[in-house]
Amino acid sequence: MSDFWQRAFFFPFFLLLFALLIWAIAGALPAVLVFACGLALRLLHHLRNLADLLRWLKDPENLALPDGSGLWVEVFSQLNKMVRTYRQQRDRQDAALRQMEQATGALPEGVVILDDADRIEWCNPLAEKHLGLDISRGNRRSYSISPRAISASRWCCAARVRTTWCSRSS
Repeated sequence: MSDFWQRAFFFPFFLLLFALLIWAIAGALPAVLVFACGLALRLLHHLRNLADLLRWLKDPENLALPDGSGLWVEVFSQLNKMVRTYRQQRDRQDAALRQMEQATGALPEGVVILDDADRIEWCNPLAEKHLGLDISRGNRRSYSISPRAISASRWCCAARVRTTWCSRSS
């Protein structure tokens, strides 16, 4: 039997032994009341930990992960490890994205990435200037590029005219 299950059944087992001892001393009714009160306390303990978990899940970015108690310590510990790993990965990806944006911002030509519906998903500052767009971080509107503009852009690329380069994202 794993350590988790041993710890899970430790309290109910000793509560049952204690209730049997009370049964032998004071009778069945007091024993059942003690056992029921013990189980109710255990239920309240689990409900409190579940409420802490639910409160954290509603706003995980701003609230600290609860510590938990009893069996919940291991659950919250594993969850904390997962959250820490996720945040580290997200920070690395954000840094890589910022580095990529800086690198593409320094390109001598405009770069535009289109989605499947020919809407601009991303573009560098020179492409914004060439196309007359305003795509700042706080102003992410959906701009559409007409097929005529795409074919004109391809013609300019074929004619080696300095223009904005487009790519479709998958």
